[in-house]
Amino acid sequence: MVVFKNKLLKIFLSIFVLLGVSFYIVSSSKSKVVIVGPNFVQQAYFEEELNLITEKTGVKIEYFAVNDVEYYLSYGDNKADIVLLSDSESLKEFGNSGKLIDISNLIEKESYLLENQYLLSQVSSNDGKEIYGYWFRMFNNSMIWFNNKKNSEISSKEFKNFDEFLAFTSSYASETVNPWCLSIHSGENQNLLEYEIGESSGWIVSNWLENLILSEHGQQFYDLYSDNEISFSNNKVLLSMLDIKKLTDHDNFVYGNKEYILKNTVSQSAVNLMDENNSCFLSWIGFDFLRYITFEDYNFENINYKKFPSEINPEMVVGFGDIFGLLNNNAKSKIVFQNLIDENFGKIWASKEDTLFVSANSNFDENIYKNDLLKSMFLDVKYSILNNQFRIDASMLMKNGVGKKIIWTSLREFIHVNSESILDVTEEIDRRIKNELGS
Repeated sequence: MVVFKNKLLKIFLSIFVLLGVSFYIVSSSKSKVVIVGPNFVQQAYFEEELNLITEKTGVKIEYFAVNDVEYYLSYGDNKADIVLLSDSESLKEFGNSGKLIDISNLIEKESYLLENQYLLSQVSSNDGKEIYGYWFRMFNNSMIWFNNKKNSEISSKEFKNFDEFLAFTSSYASETVNPWCLSIHSGENQNLLEYEIGESSGWIVSNWLENLILSEHGQQFYDLYSDNEISFSNNKVLLSMLDIKKLTDHDNFVYGNKEYILKNTVSQSAVNLMDENNSCFLSWIGFDFLRYITFEDYNFENINYKKFPSEINPEMVVGFGDIFGLLNNNAKSKIVFQNLIDENFGKIWASKEDTLFVSANSNFDENIYKNDLLKSMFLDVKYSILNNQFRIDASMLMKNGVGKKIIWTSLREFIHVNSESILDVTEEIDRRIKNELGS
């Protein structure tokens, strides 16, 4: 009888211990909120912001970096509570499939996002009833960088449109002075990852084209272009493409010949701009310039940028951004998420001298910035959003990924051919898009 009781006691204790361990594992996994996202430049500054949220709320936060966030969400073990994405189309797909939670009730009524129908539509369900994501920082691709030491006139010069930029270029171009530092090559077979620059040769040319389309033809036409409702053979698109050829095909406008543009990486154009041993003093890279040329490695005393000029959209910015999405509806995850989308998120990051943080929130305090370049970028984005002139890179919005699959690579061929052959290129792009979309 005693033996029997001892056995029962041992069984009971074993079950108790097993249940205790199981409870500990479950409770431990829920004792912190996990954010999944990519590895990226200044990730340490981002994690400083997460530590501030932990100090404020008492909720521990782990940032879990993966190579491919979309693949992880689709096929990984997915232990995350919150996701960081830079592709709004992927975010909407995850939302529509039920992986993301509607955050409508977590957003304050005064939020900048609710006041901008365009940005809101990029992170909402098709019927607009559910919101799946919140933009927290932006990347401006509507910037033309210049080196004031190589050309002292450029800093005080104002441009109303791209034609005036070309006229200015013409006034300096010669056999010994080639004003533009341009190059477009990047890894043809490199996997597509968030935050990576070298997705495919031609991506930088798509940025140029998007700037011209928005600046010359306005938001409505740009949105139709982004939705694949406008063909590449459309006269307005052709005119914008020809504007690029006016630049790249001129004998003296660009440092190096056309083969140089095609064979050298995009980062080389940034290096050439900084290099005092060559004549080019303009570079059309956008925000990516700061990924290639760091404040730590280079003197920025003579470096600045001009907003891409537009007479019809003077506050225009073409770019993309980072978005938070909610995967887990528990209390701690919601507390962290609300702090992530607060207008004060990013203050420590923005105060760094070498910061690359440009808040998407128009209520963010601009006086926090110590770096004048980044403060200027923030103000450009802020007023672009407030005036409904901010647009996401069209190639990132196009259906079935045709922007990345077709347009990025096709625009390399566009740079390669002469102006007389543009129609052949555009007709081929239209044919491939039609086949991809099945229409």
